[in-house]
Formats: sequence, structure tokens, C-alpha cells
Amino acid sequence: DWTNWQDNYCALTMGGGNVYVPILGGKIQAINMTTMKSLWVSQSVSDFYNDAATVYDNGYLYGTLNNTTTGKGIVYSIKTIDENTSNPTETKAFTWKTDSANGHYWSTPLINGGIMVVGDEGGNVCAYNKMSGALIDTKNLSGKIRSGIKYNYKNECYYAVSNNATLYKLVLDTDNHFAVVKKVSLKTNSGSTYNCTSTPVIYNDTIYILSSYDNSSTLVNVLDSNLKGIRQTVTNKGASNAT
Repeated sequence: DWTNWQDNYCALTMGGGNVYVPILGGKIQAINMTTMKSLWVSQSVSDFYNDAATVYDNGYLYGTLNNTTTGKGIVYSIKTIDENTSNPTETKAFTWKTDSANGHYWSTPLINGGIMVVGDEGGNVCAYNKMSGALIDTKNLSGKIRSGIKYNYKNECYYAVSNNATLYKLVLDTDNHFAVVKKVSLKTNSGSTYNCTSTPVIYNDTIYILSSYDNSSTLVNVLDSNLKGIRQTVTNKGASNAT
């Protein structure tokens, strides 16, 4: 039984035998995938909303909330075990909750080892301790980060794209500080207005990412992981707001 309408801005997340459904009011409802019965509903935070997908990792759900009025955000973690099996809509408290100065819009978190990495509306890539929520480091890029961050295990680098169509390659050094290794513009037509809210896809050290321009055309961009430049583009009609 749903306790509220599904928030259609966000995708479902699956893990640990459950599906996690974003619902209105900035809440998550956990549903058992076998029985399709409700397990719990996360606590709400007044005036905050689900504007990005969550991610499951080893018994915990990680996500962000957005306040479109104040422009502020929240980063959080929830332990997913059903601690009160007699109550299908028990209120599930955050394991931890960290306030952020900037909101999170379409910026799905990434879990890598012991850290959670996520972008924000201020153009920052932020790393948090995934068990405590403590902020580890931030790196300001440009524009707004309205997509997920990707990690390439081959070269141990992170890839983030800003909505002004600039793709960044970053490292997190041994002192847990981000550094930009390289960046490349996805703008191929001078005079056009570009937008990018696409999470990069990495396969065999090759990066695939969407961008759009003039609100009329979408480019599928293909680059190598060293960001030596755009290797290939395919143009399609219609603007893409995929994330």
C-alpha cells in the first residue's frame, strides 16, 4: 500500500531484496521485491524534495534532497533493514543527515569504497564519509552538476560534467583532496547554447555522454578516458535532458 504518490522525477532503486520508491514529501518507501509489501517509510524533512535517484550499497541507501525555495540541500544515509516487521509504514530515521549549502538536482550519488561522491547546484563535487556523513572535501568546477559522478577503476579517476557541457577528470589524492586532472568542452558548434545533464557511461576506457544544443539537437559524444578530445559524435534531433 502506497502512503503517497510516487515522485516521478526519480528512478526506483533496488538492493538487498527490496525496491526503494521515491514518494512525495521527500520520502522513500521500501517495498519487498518478493511480496510487494511495504516495509517502512523514511522520515520527511519539511520543504525538501526528491530530485535525484538514490543508490544502494551494502545494507544502506544513500540519497540527496533538494529545497527549490532556499536552494539548499541535504545528503543522507538510511539503514535499510526492517526493524519493525509488524508495522509496514514505520517511520525510518536517517542513519545520518548532513546539510549542504547547495541543492542537489538530478545529481545521483556515487559510492566508492568508504566515500560518497555527489555533485550540487553550486558546481561542486563533494566527498562524504559514507558511514558518518562527514564532509571530506569539495572541488568547485563550473555551472551546475545535474548528473551523477562516474568512477573509472582502471585509472582511479572520477568523471563529472557540468550543465554548461564541460567534462572533468578528477582524482582524490592520498590526503583526500580533489584535483582536476583535465577538462574538455563538449561544445562543437560556436554560437550555440549547450546543456549537459547526462551521467557519463564508461566502457573499456571509453566514455559515452550526451549533450544538447539550442534546445533542438542531441549529441552522443565518444571520448577516451584521457580526455584527449571528442573522438566521435552522433547527432540526433530533439534536446536531451537525460541524467
